[in-house]
Amino acid sequence: MTEYLRMINSRYRFGSVPGLANNLNSTKSEFESELKKSEYERLKLSASVSSLETFRLNMSKSKSSEIVAFTAIVKQEMTSQSGQTLVFPHIITNVGGGYNGNTGVFTAPRDGVYVFFCKITGRDNSIDMRFEFILNSSERTHSLVYGRSAIPYRTSSNSIVLQLTHGDRVWIKMYRGGKHFATGAGGDQSFSGYLL
Repeated sequence: MTEYLRMINSRYRFGSVPGLANNLNSTKSEFESELKKSEYERLKLSASVSSLETFRLNMSKSKSSEIVAFTAIVKQEMTSQSGQTLVFPHIITNVGGGYNGNTGVFTAPRDGVYVFFCKITGRDNSIDMRFEFILNSSERTHSLVYGRSAIPYRTSSNSIVLQLTHGDRVWIKMYRGGKHFATGAGGDQSFSGYLL
């Protein structure tokens, strides 16, 4: 048996059995240490991936919550009065919930630069109509719907860019009212806006 161990020892250079046990224990300790380091690195990597995934989800939620846009129309003919807030009751889009179809007023849900557009179609060729963009009770711009024409239906549109803070209100006021044309599908009278 001793001869056999010497042969294995010389072939594999293990040295003595106690030396072999020491080598195995040392190798085992090194392996366990490397395994712990590897597990620690895996946990760090997993935490980083989780953190990045959370960041990505928050960014996509943040971007979708930043969108503010609306379009509202009038679907039937009507007559507006001078000084009246024009209400566009049929809401096509209202992302962010800023437009109120009962009052005709857009209330800024967040600070930012907004673009607004209004289109008015008159159906009386004997009087002019005029509409205004109002910001917090103050006229910002106006547009004329020219009425003295042989053509019974005239359209006027206007747009404005406004810097708003949360809670600012924007609406369309008829400075001079009149008869409004509308088709069943609507769109002849429209009010739109969006956050840049």
